[in-house]
Amino acid sequence: MDFDKAYLAGKRKTSFLWIKRKAGYLLSLKELLALVPAIGESYTGIKDVPVEKIIGSENRSEDFAEGFLPIQGGMKFRWENVRKLFLEAQIADAIDLIEYGGCYFVRDGNHRVSVAKTNDIDYVTASIQTMKTPVKLPRRMSRKKIPLFIAKARFQAETSVFDYIPEEDFDVAIADNWDYLKKDIFEYSPNWYKRNHGKVPDKKTVILNWYHYIYRTAMEFIKNNHLPFLYPQKNATDIFCDLIRLWNSYPDTDALWVMEVYNLYLKKALNGSLLLRPLRGIRKAWDYFFMTKEEARRYFLSVCNFNELMSEAVLPEGDKNWYRFLSDFILIENSRHLRNKMKEETGRFPVITEVLTQSYHLFLKPAYDVYLSHKCEKEFPVLFKKWMLRYGRGFLKKGQVLSAEKIELSFRNYILKKSKKMIKNPI
Repeated sequence: MDFDKAYLAGKRKTSFLWIKRKAGYLLSLKELLALVPAIGESYTGIKDVPVEKIIGSENRSEDFAEGFLPIQGGMKFRWENVRKLFLEAQIADAIDLIEYGGCYFVRDGNHRVSVAKTNDIDYVTASIQTMKTPVKLPRRMSRKKIPLFIAKARFQAETSVFDYIPEEDFDVAIADNWDYLKKDIFEYSPNWYKRNHGKVPDKKTVILNWYHYIYRTAMEFIKNNHLPFLYPQKNATDIFCDLIRLWNSYPDTDALWVMEVYNLYLKKALNGSLLLRPLRGIRKAWDYFFMTKEEARRYFLSVCNFNELMSEAVLPEGDKNWYRFLSDFILIENSRHLRNKMKEETGRFPVITEVLTQSYHLFLKPAYDVYLSHKCEKEFPVLFKKWMLRYGRGFLKKGQVLSAEKIELSFRNYILKKSKKMIKNPI
């Protein structure tokens, strides 16, 4: 692209009918430092930097539009001279860049970066000075996202959350949601913990419990169900905030189990996006068709936190449908039964550890032990799913006093029946 084309493109971004559009100007490091000061500075060295990661200038933002498009007519002679030398590889000197928030700002070499961006040059050699920031800049940072960056920095300053959990796991597009995350972590979550455990844990425990048992589980559900596809203006963490708002809109939040909230939100999302609904369904079906067994297993383990909470348990292997079945059995069917039971007996609802413990030690382990003691032609997942459909769900619906012995007897009788050695009805 020559100067005239770049200049016209820049003018379109920064003005309309002679009215300046501030949002179209290049990002200014000086302005950002006034809003979110650096907390340290050091020299990094010389290296090749991706041009797409250079998003602003230290002190010449008024000369360029977003994307380093020139907007000053007086720059033409120098700009075109730099372009000629740059494209002919006659300029070998490194430019000076400042790294701030994970992106780069030009201290010296603005014309060369402008030429590189408008002429499809992927890398430039640069001398790097790194400024340490409390948080990273948002993805695809622009002037429009400055309020989002300020809100994120304020969130970290007030909570120190990123001292305990990965900052990169948060993808927010709406600035107000940083305040809502703070409220969910330090108000809603501790109150729930206190209702169920009679005490409020320390700050680190509050943050880690929220991250592992609420946020990370919800994010797996959001991504697996392609919910960002239904809300193009929102990122995954924004959808998480909407999901929590839905949960908190019910008078008795403890009466809803996590998967029920997910399904309520999914139903609402699908009803509100009639045009995108078929496309999202096609995309999900496509992903599921090509999902491997390992991916399905990883999703199950992540949603249930199985490895962390049941580290000594032996999980029977199966195909991808087996892990989907386990998710529904543990997080919907058995959790509903245990929730009703504990509400009557103790006046509180179960936590995920209790749901996993009952699901494994009361159902999966006794049945698997029986399976290992018999020589069965069919794989355990096939037998267990059929037994659950015919007998196991009956235990949950009838509200019986359950024990591992009852489950073991029922499953053994089912196996014997399948092998033509039927004894009395197990229920």
